[in-house]
Order: sequence, then structure tokens, then C-alpha cells
Amino acid sequence: MKAAAALLAGSVLTLAWICGDGPAGWVYLVLYLLAVAPGIPLGIAFFGRRHAAAWIGGALAGYGLTQIALWAVIAAKAASPLAFVAAWLMLAVASWAVARSVTRACGGVPAAGMHAWSSTDTRALLLVLLIVPAVMGPPYRNIGRTDAAGNKYYRAYFTADFLWHTALAAEVGKFTLPPRNPYLAPRTMNYYWTYFLLPSTVAAAGPAVVQDVQACLKTNAFLSALLMVGILFVLVRTAVASPGPAALAVVLAMLAASAEGLYALVDLLARGRPLIALTDMNIDAITAWRYGGLRIDDIPRSLWYTPQHTMSMALGLAGLVVAATAGASASLPAIAGAGIALGLATTMNPLLGGVCSIVYGITVACDALREPGGWKRLPRHIAAALPVAAAVLWGAASKVMEGAGSALDFGFAGFARNHPVLTLLLSIGPLLIPAVAGIWPLRSANRRAWTIGTAGLVVGLLMLYLVRISDASWVGFRAGQVILVSLPVLLAPVMARLSGGPRLGLAALILTIGLPTTVIDAWNAQDIGNR
Repeated sequence: MKAAAALLAGSVLTLAWICGDGPAGWVYLVLYLLAVAPGIPLGIAFFGRRHAAAWIGGALAGYGLTQIALWAVIAAKAASPLAFVAAWLMLAVASWAVARSVTRACGGVPAAGMHAWSSTDTRALLLVLLIVPAVMGPPYRNIGRTDAAGNKYYRAYFTADFLWHTALAAEVGKFTLPPRNPYLAPRTMNYYWTYFLLPSTVAAAGPAVVQDVQACLKTNAFLSALLMVGILFVLVRTAVASPGPAALAVVLAMLAASAEGLYALVDLLARGRPLIALTDMNIDAITAWRYGGLRIDDIPRSLWYTPQHTMSMALGLAGLVVAATAGASASLPAIAGAGIALGLATTMNPLLGGVCSIVYGITVACDALREPGGWKRLPRHIAAALPVAAAVLWGAASKVMEGAGSALDFGFAGFARNHPVLTLLLSIGPLLIPAVAGIWPLRSANRRAWTIGTAGLVVGLLMLYLVRISDASWVGFRAGQVILVSLPVLLAPVMARLSGGPRLGLAALILTIGLPTTVIDAWNAQDIGNR
């Protein structure tokens, strides 16, 4: 375990240095740790000091709460380094006071009632987290890489997101609310800018060494990816009795969800074309270019390109961890804590936060209805809905969601009608088929976790095929995120039922089908030489 911890620490320091183009990455790492620190006392109160959820979930809550504190300073028109530090100190004190109150109210027992966490769990978590720098390192090493003549290079696919985020963060860093759209000035920025408050503030008002907004964005995305993968493992771990199957399910979800790479390889070989053509393909979008169907971005693409949505999903998963462990009988402090996580997820992305809230509601309702009179526990869970409602009102007042309602369209139409089954199997088939096979008969170690996985899969599929906005592919991307974090919750019990050779055989089969997509995509994402 010490070797895995040392390797992860070295990888984090190395990639932070690369993302920050030198010492700026390490300085930003320290600032990021300070930014998430106010949530740690809350994490310990809810999950217990010895459980990884305390540190991961607490850090996620700290990140979200720090964004709200930064926004409050800007909204008060008091933006300055001293004011931001003062707001952070007040947040830290308030968090500590609330955590003490929760601990007293629960008699010193973790509010969420987590299962015991062992050194084997820690080892499995560390090994899973090592995949994050391995996946993010090559592409992030080449974002904005400078040649000898001073020219900066970007992989074309990154311009659609990263350069937009650069302009967005620079606008947020002007500390005027609501921010203006840098491409459609003087219009208001109707976009999810909450996640960007920390890197924008550091770049605009932080020490001189970190006043490069792109370095801040890259380092922030990498560190947030670690939290996302960490909380996903914690949730999947609740579905099984041992950490091995959970780790295997998360690794497969990260590396082998899509069969599009294998499809492209076979297609090129069948037509006698050179495999170098793979470098010109948007490999994780074969379903769109070849069949005109919907696209689902796999987990690495979410980590690379859309960290704001990834952070929303991570906070939503933190709320679902409470549902998985405590269910309908959760204490009032635990319910409120889940609500805060879901509310913060909604501030990052109202759609994803709302979907996670729906899955939470389905889970606690099913859990309550399994016992006679269990429905009497449901009214208490209004405490989880209140922060979500507050986040929606905040988003409306901040004009984050303005125009979203009129852009929504419902029904089985558009890209969804083009080869719906084939495109789904190509996009997520390697993971979907074995995970769905595990839904029945029900043998999950945790029925609540099974409900979360099943509800997430069903809601995600309904979104995928029946909901659209003016950007015809956008909802598909977000629905894909929901589906891809739900599938490992269902896959882990399947892996747990198998042992030895059968388990390794199934994992090898999934990797054989799905890994080519990730390898090709990672290569293409880091390639700035292909013009």
C-alpha cells in the first residue's frame, strides 16, 4: 500500500507540474487543497475519519462550498485577495461548527452509517486513482504546448472546450455578475460557470506565479478528476462485500466502455486500409459519423474536456453514497448532508444535479416501501430537496439557466431514431451487456446500491432517447455520463459472483472489446502534430 501511495503522490506532483508548466502547478495544488479543506470536517462528521468517503466526499463538498463563498464576495462587489481569504476563513469556521453539531447530534457515530473501511479498500482505491494521471497525462501535457518559435499548439478537439473555458474563466475573473458571454458581448453568459470560480479567481487575484488561466484550468481539471474517480469507487464499493470487484468494475468503466475503436479497426482491416487512418478519426463518435446516431462520450473524455460537468456528477455521487448506505432510515443530519451535495451538484449543472436528485428520491422511496410503514420516513427527506430547490432558484437568479427551458424538446426523434440499438451497443456495449445481465436475479450485497445503479441506467436511457435541446448532441453527452457512472454499480456484483478464471476471463473480454477506443482516443487527444 505504501508503494501505491508513493506512486500516486509522485504521479500527482508530476502531472500538476506539467499542467502548471512548472512551479505554478504545485502552487495551485496547494491552493486547491486549501479550497477543499473546509469540507473535510463535514466529511468526517458524515462518514467517519477512517473512511475514504470522509476525505473524498468532504473535499467535494469543500470545493462546492468554496465556489459559493467566492461568488458571495463577488456578488457583494468586494472582490479582492483579502476579501476572498476572509470568506474562506469564515467558511472554514462555519464548516467546523456544523461538523461538531452533527457529531454531537449523532452521538459520535458517523451520520451516514458507513461500513468499515480496511487497508485492502485503501489499496484498491489507490490503484484505481493511478489510472487518472495515466489517462490525463498525455493529452494535458500537450495542451497549449509551445515550440521553439513561441507558437502554441492545441489538438483540434480541445478548441471546442478548453479554449472556450479559457475565455469563460477570463470573463469570470473580471468579477462582475452576471458574467458576460465573451463571444456574444454584451449578452449574459447563460452557461455553467460555477465550477470555474476557483481557477478564475486564482488566475485573476492569486500570486503572480499562478496568474496563467490555462495553467489553473488544467491543474484544476486534473485534481477534480481524482475526486470524481475516487467518489465513484466509494459508491461502487457499497454495492459489494469486498473491494476487488468494485475496483475492477470502475477500471473497466474508465477504460473499456466503448466498442467504437474495435469497430473502426475491424472496418479498416476489412477494407484493406492502413491503420494510420485511425489518427484522423473522432473515434468516440463513430456512432454519429457512420450511422448518424447519438454520441456518448466515455469517462476519459468527460475528464479531459468537460470538468465542470464531471464535478457536478461527482457531487451528485456523494449525495447518492448517503442513499446507498443509510437509505430511507437515514438520520436528519445525513439527509441534509446528502441534500447539500445534491444542491451543490445542481449549482454546477442543473440537469445533472436534478438527475442525481431523482435517483436519490427513487432509491429512498424504494427502500422505504420495502418495509411495512416505511413510507412514514419519506417526509424527512424533504430536507434533501430543499438545498436542490435553493440551487435551482440561485441558478435562475444568476441567469445560468436562462433560455434552457425554451430549448428543451421531448420525444423519440432526431439522432435517437438512427440505429438506436446498434449505436448504443457500439457506444457502451462492452460494459452495458454484462452489467444488465447482473440486474436479475438480484444478488447485490446492497439493495439500495442496486436501486441506484438501475435507476441511473433507466433515467439515463430515457434522457438519451427522449430529451433534446437545440444542440442535438448535448443531452446525449450528459445522459451518457449518468449511464456510465451507473453501470459499474451494476457490474461490480456480477464480478463479485464470479471468481478466479471466470472473473478474469470476463474482464479480459471487456478490455479486448473496449480498450482500443480509449487507447486510440488518448493517442489522438495528445497528438498536436497531425494538422
